[in-house]
Amino acid sequence: MRRLSAALALSAALAAPALAQEDVSDALEALREANGLPALAGVAVSKDGGVIARGAAGVTVLNGEDAATTEDAWHLGSLTKMMTAVLAARLVEQGALDFDMTIGDVLGGRFEGMDPGWRDATLRQLITHRAGIRDVFGATPEWRAAFGAPLEAREHREALARLALEAAPRSAPGEEFGYSNGGYVIAGLMMKELTGESWEALMAREVFEPLGLDSAGFGPPPVIRGHTMLGGPAPEDRADNPAALGPAGTVHMSLEDYAAFIRMVLQAKDGESDYLSQQSMDYLLTPAEGEDYALGWMVLEREWAGGPAYHHSGSNTMWFAVVWMAPDKDVAVIAATNSGAAAGPGAVDRALGPLLAVALE
Repeated sequence: MRRLSAALALSAALAAPALAQEDVSDALEALREANGLPALAGVAVSKDGGVIARGAAGVTVLNGEDAATTEDAWHLGSLTKMMTAVLAARLVEQGALDFDMTIGDVLGGRFEGMDPGWRDATLRQLITHRAGIRDVFGATPEWRAAFGAPLEAREHREALARLALEAAPRSAPGEEFGYSNGGYVIAGLMMKELTGESWEALMAREVFEPLGLDSAGFGPPPVIRGHTMLGGPAPEDRADNPAALGPAGTVHMSLEDYAAFIRMVLQAKDGESDYLSQQSMDYLLTPAEGEDYALGWMVLEREWAGGPAYHHSGSNTMWFAVVWMAPDKDVAVIAATNSGAAAGPGAVDRALGPLLAVALE
């Protein structure tokens, strides 16, 4: 679900010639064709100007005739994680939970077989991948049973969490970074336990609706099809990971709407949003000392960003999406493809070039 290109310097992207126009579709079409992808799209967004560049190339399904657009919903994979973190911050501001709440305090009564090593692991540690969670789902009966289950089938999310929590931590909570989808699954269950509402219901009410993300939903997008690493469209019954994995990466939405979400992040960081306080956004975007993963974001130094660059990527193996945000420049760029082919991540990274050229001019 994640390919954090921590070493990506974007040197090739920044070498791309600056484009005067806002439509970068021709540049994306060249990349799409060269890499044999069904579709490739991206947007650039500024804090004050909204979407300032966009482009889309290719079709909604291989060998189809309908053109993919940035206004269609695209699968975001692990870009969902930053939304789950924002949801948690909203609930903290409302007094419904606290980032220092522990798994033991919230879920101890529900998971009687929980290994004692988890009891003091906090919500923050789950969201920053420092809780010691092992992704033990694999080809387990619980994982297979979760496919095709209803969106809010709590028992499947609990079954996956139980697999993780009945095993001992791979490291003491807070001791080591270890990327884990399971940590976000458990974080979603903690929200459910404390509010009585599913992660999906909370996400719709606290993130999608107030931000006007009308295209947002969960699971496979309704128009554009994802494609497997072999190139063909994904079977409809395997077009996404199980819904139980939702808090870690099952959100879809248009790239225009995702740009609106990122614009909110840029505005809140500068204290210019009524949606989330500057204090909360600073908390979400600040890693602990000596670390480079905040709450849903990797934080890296990039010269082109004029300071910290915030980054994440996401994939359910049938899509690939990436975002880079430069708050000191008040801009961000997003690109995605509906393909799990090996060429997809590189093409998406290079698609950021013409978008950045517009954003930074």
